[in-house]
Amino acid sequence: MFSGKMMRLTTTALLLLPIFCVASPDTVSIFFPYNIGALNDQARFKLDEAIYKGLLPEKQAIQIIGFTDEIGSTAYNFNLSKTRANSVKDYLVKAGFSANQITLIVGKGEQYARKTNNPEGTPTDRRVDIVAGAPLPPAPKKDMSVHFLTGLRDTIPAPKKSAPANKLADQLQSVSVGQTLILNDIFFLPGRHTIRTESATVLEQLYAALAANPKVRISIEGHVCCIPQEITDAKDEDSQTQELSLNRAKAIRDYLVKRGLNENRFECKGFGHRRPVINPELTEEDANRNRRVELRVIQ
Repeated sequence: MFSGKMMRLTTTALLLLPIFCVASPDTVSIFFPYNIGALNDQARFKLDEAIYKGLLPEKQAIQIIGFTDEIGSTAYNFNLSKTRANSVKDYLVKAGFSANQITLIVGKGEQYARKTNNPEGTPTDRRVDIVAGAPLPPAPKKDMSVHFLTGLRDTIPAPKKSAPANKLADQLQSVSVGQTLILNDIFFLPGRHTIRTESATVLEQLYAALAANPKVRISIEGHVCCIPQEITDAKDEDSQTQELSLNRAKAIRDYLVKRGLNENRFECKGFGHRRPVINPELTEEDANRNRRVELRVIQ
């Protein structure tokens, strides 16, 4: 942390230059000029300074969250906040941080912006918060033997022979046509449709449950958090398309088909943020509950 008192910055300086300050013991904030999403020399210098002073430890998980002021449309501000977050992420990766170390990249848009009569908004709302110190996810095991998606780097370890009781099979049998079952233990890399390795157990249970009930047909339905509901879907960093929730549903289908199930048993749908279970999202727990995949029995 810095020693002494922080220099007070005028509104004019905030409007002209992106700067950083320490918002809390584990948060570094980078501020942006009005309507700008890219880093300039001053912002890069401030990020270098934060790294040098140990404010962004290289062995801890990092979350990057972008914000805007209230000026402009909701959709435009969401995209601008995501651009700002990605600008910071790209710079940190070039500076030597691992992409896997960055566990969250999200744009909140104007969600927390303050009301103002200033036609250029509130300068301190135009920022990216970098939250460091969260626990890193467990490292993947080395005995990865089942590749679940062609062309993707992530893999899933082969299930152990002494697998636990398949609770998912019992749950699936109790679900009527038209009802849904939430897959709580399916995890994806942030902003991507790549399935995390820790999802292996529940995926194998899902496969076993469907293999034991060959007449069941399901709709696999993806949902995301943290975007305005009027935006169709979030951006998928793997495919560079605006189809993140749909592609996550397809990733699960592709795993099941590769395991030997008939593709005709599945439909895939992506609902973006149009069907949140928590609204508004005020905490990361709220966001996690909206960031989900559901199974809907259609036959």
